[in-house]
Amino acid sequence: MEHEFLRKILRAIEAQGEKIMSALTDLQTAVTDIQGDLATLTTEVGTVLTTLQGLQNGTVNADDPAVEAAATALGTVHTGLMAINSQLAAAVAPPAPPAPPANP
Repeated sequence: MEHEFLRKILRAIEAQGEKIMSALTDLQTAVTDIQGDLATLTTEVGTVLTTLQGLQNGTVNADDPAVEAAATALGTVHTGLMAINSQLAAAVAPPAPPAPPANP
């Protein structure tokens, strides 16, 4: 009888371990995705910065196509940051509450 009880406990522990490992894999995937997004955003921000510096020092005119490209890049940065926000929210979402006990 006691052995059966211990087996049940071990199965419950194993099930929790599997959930933890699955969550860890999900987090690792999210981190990899976020790192890729951040690399892209870093490039886009660099483009915007270069254009703004050109506007400041007079090497780029306001009607230069680079200004339009920088504005587009800012849109990309915004979209990317929103995607990262969603990825983080999904990766750390709290678990669903347990179902209420069934009425007999």
